[in-house]
Amino acid sequence: MPPVSQPNLGMVVIDVVDRFELSEDTVPTQFGVIVQNTMHETKFPNHTTHVVEHFFGSYPLDMIVDEPEYIPPIRQRKTLKVGTVCSSCKAPKLGKATGINFTMIDENKEGHHISDWFLKFMSSPGWTADRMNATLNNPMYGTCMLYFHIFREFDVLMVTPKNWYTKLHFGSIQRITSQMRSAVPVLVEVNGEAFKNFVDKFNYTCVYSANDAAYPTLSQAITLVKDASFRRDCQKQGLQIASNFSPSIIGKKLLLALGYRGDLVC
Repeated sequence: MPPVSQPNLGMVVIDVVDRFELSEDTVPTQFGVIVQNTMHETKFPNHTTHVVEHFFGSYPLDMIVDEPEYIPPIRQRKTLKVGTVCSSCKAPKLGKATGINFTMIDENKEGHHISDWFLKFMSSPGWTADRMNATLNNPMYGTCMLYFHIFREFDVLMVTPKNWYTKLHFGSIQRITSQMRSAVPVLVEVNGEAFKNFVDKFNYTCVYSANDAAYPTLSQAITLVKDASFRRDCQKQGLQIASNFSPSIIGKKLLLALGYRGDLVC
């Protein structure tokens, strides 16, 4: 049900998150609205809106340091391990690209909890069910640390949007920033306004597009990422961009959206 106006509540701010059916005529005008991006703001032209993105996926120990606990080295390789980790996303059409060993991890098929499939895709030595469970149960690590280990299995991560209208226009860019935070080079498909707005805002150059000549094609991008120096630049750009989406930064934005006007020390 749409939110109902209740004057006795005072200031009200709602986070519409993925409730894309909500728009101008379904939310009382006096309510503030938290959205994911500037495109989503257009659905609420007569409301006070606040863009508060999702922070990148992180584990508590990661928040103590300025950079990820471990930054994987970038090496020149004859064959690159390339991966996509997503739920219900389409695999990139790599065709007969040479020098690429591609893995698609579709969480909709493998299991929505990483512990269902983590060991299946971990090739690094020493990982057992006991170690996985110890990481999950460690209050300083948890689920996100397992994701970081999965991401770091690859030389390059490819992020494609979920290909339906609402996600393309109003969706979150959390998968991009979470994978950037892992310090693995990330190749982003420019498809839809949400991803396009993101890469253009930060001038991110590790991208490709199937339908926009302003960006490299997938074939061109694959050729570029085979160069270790290009991947080092992707890694550097990604870490810098991800720093804008830490829990601390996004927490401050949320507090301001909720009306807090005191000092922010976090």
